[in-house]
Order: sequence, then C-alpha cells, then structure tokens
Amino acid sequence: MCFGSESMHLKGIILSIDALLALAFAALILSLPLVLSHNSTDFMHFQELGLLGRDYLTLKHGPQAKNLTPTNFTELTGHPLVESEPSDLTNYWIPALYYKYPNYFNCTNSTSCSFANTSAQANYSNAQDTGLPHKYQAWVRP
Repeated sequence: MCFGSESMHLKGIILSIDALLALAFAALILSLPLVLSHNSTDFMHFQELGLLGRDYLTLKHGPQAKNLTPTNFTELTGHPLVESEPSDLTNYWIPALYYKYPNYFNCTNSTSCSFANTSAQANYSNAQDTGLPHKYQAWVRP
C-alpha cells in the first residue's frame, strides 16, 4: 500500500508541475503582443531627442522667434541637427516637427482675440498669411 500512495503523490507533483508550465506558457503567449508592440525608439530614449528638436523649432519659429542655428543646438546638446531631410541613411535621424498656424484674424494677443469678436472684422481676401510656411521640420542624430 505504501507503493500506491507514493505513485499517487508522484502523479500529483507531475500534474502540478505540468499545470504550472502550462500557466507560464499561457502568460508568455498573452504577453507577446505587449512585448512586440513596444516602441524601440521610445525604449532607446530617442523620443527625448525629438522633443529637443521640436523645442529648437518652437524657439526659432514660434511667437517670440529667436535667432537660432543648428550649430547653437549642437553646442548646447551635443547632438547634430539638420533642417533639411538627411540623405545619410547609415545614421539614425530622429524627426522633429513644429506647426506655426497663421494669424488669420490679426490678433495682438490671445486674450483679446476670439472668433466671435474678430470674425466680423476679418478680411480673408487680403491674403496677409497665405503662402507663408506653416510646417517646420528638423532631424536630430543621437
């Protein structure tokens, strides 16, 4: 009778190990989409370089435009920046983008201007803002 209970005890251990392995396999399969969808650019902290590039574009082309050059950016951050799309495919370039929307209503500041107050005085035919660039791009290399 001792041999029978040891056999049952061994079967119970084997079934428990089998159940734990099946549970581990199921957890692995369920976590694969999360692991595979992880953005490697964000993982390598390249997203911060894109934000630095956008800050550069905001300072250069924003409301209080500063006279900045890519050399200024490189001196401050230690990372090269170009404002035209790089043709060098051997290096990894992180894009940065900034949109500057035209002042269609000729508002002097954001608190004195609203669509309701200025739409009557707006003159869309004078084209003061048409043809102006509104999209600025830069590329930063780690």
